[in-house]
Amino acid sequence: MVVECNLNLVAEANPPDASFTQTLKLARIHHYSEAIRLLEQKIEDLQGKSPPDSLLVSVLRLGISSDVDQAVALPECHRRSPLATAQCLNLYGKLSIMPSYAKALHSLVERRGGPHAVKHVGWSDWLVLTDLYNATRTGDRLWYPRVRPPQSILNSGKHVPDAKALYFSKRLGSGFDEVDNVLVPSGVREAIQRAVDATVALDHYYRREEDRPLLADIVLAANEAQREFLELCDDDVSGMAKLVHNCCRLAGLIYNDIVLFPLPSCTRVKSHLAGELEQLLERSEQKNFPPNKDKGSIASPLDDMFIWVLAMGGIAASFTVHRPFFVKQLRSRLRIRSVDNSSGWTWPEFKKLVSRFLWWDPVVDSPAMGLWLKVTTGEPHMMDVEMESLEPA
Repeated sequence: MVVECNLNLVAEANPPDASFTQTLKLARIHHYSEAIRLLEQKIEDLQGKSPPDSLLVSVLRLGISSDVDQAVALPECHRRSPLATAQCLNLYGKLSIMPSYAKALHSLVERRGGPHAVKHVGWSDWLVLTDLYNATRTGDRLWYPRVRPPQSILNSGKHVPDAKALYFSKRLGSGFDEVDNVLVPSGVREAIQRAVDATVALDHYYRREEDRPLLADIVLAANEAQREFLELCDDDVSGMAKLVHNCCRLAGLIYNDIVLFPLPSCTRVKSHLAGELEQLLERSEQKNFPPNKDKGSIASPLDDMFIWVLAMGGIAASFTVHRPFFVKQLRSRLRIRSVDNSSGWTWPEFKKLVSRFLWWDPVVDSPAMGLWLKVTTGEPHMMDVEMESLEPA
């Protein structure tokens, strides 16, 4: 059965092209059907017993597909993060678990006693990591809990910051510290802090200077930041607090897809998040959330945060039909923030404001500057010009 599943996985990971013979295509269908038959028989034979690890492995392998390879890939608007290939996100990030198999696998894992009860070396970690990939792609809730307690890359001593890292850590995320705790609750702040710690460690590694952390430890910190954002739930908040909560969640996930947990562009994670953020802000506008202010009025830390949210949305919306919404909203808010009658901000002023939230210069600066140019000059940018030639995200 494992052989049948492996043959199917190989075929999925290498989609048929001109070099594939008709015989191989037919063989794949045969092996897939045979694997399903064997799995069904194995599950029936359990009769309420705990499933063996081999059965869990087979269901996971059989349920994995690479259907996104058939989708039109969007061009990337930013440089590739060093973490894009660190855990083969550029490859494994293309794979998805078919919903029916994900549900069946979850049921079997629960009968086994949870992912921590899986004894096969490395498989509990693979279950959790695959779950993280899938939830990131689909926007669904995570199926499985952590298999070990979360550990801070700083508190564990795996990253000993140098002077530059300490300076960076004091600025990064400081914009959130100025927002009322009622609006940004502890769960959101914890997710933000995880992203800050991972970014500071990544920056230290990228600079190739003394005592830089190991890439493997940065990957674990980045995965934990992604999990924290995916686990955020707004059930206990309402009104403005709910809007801020969801804006931070979506903008944080966008940032992670750019820097900390970047899946391949063919998964369209950024464009889906941009669309969700646009819908959220459109609904909030109807309720006057956040309230519009007069031009030249004193800005609050919350106003600054919304500018960062719009910047993240604008970057994520590059090459999509969502882009004009974020350009318009950002232009409006920057004009309101202008002290004089001019409508423009200099790039250093704009960057100084937004980089106090979640930001990493080597990857974020370039698309952010393109967005700023579009907002302040109105001239089409390459990320806007190609939008009409692509399908809506």
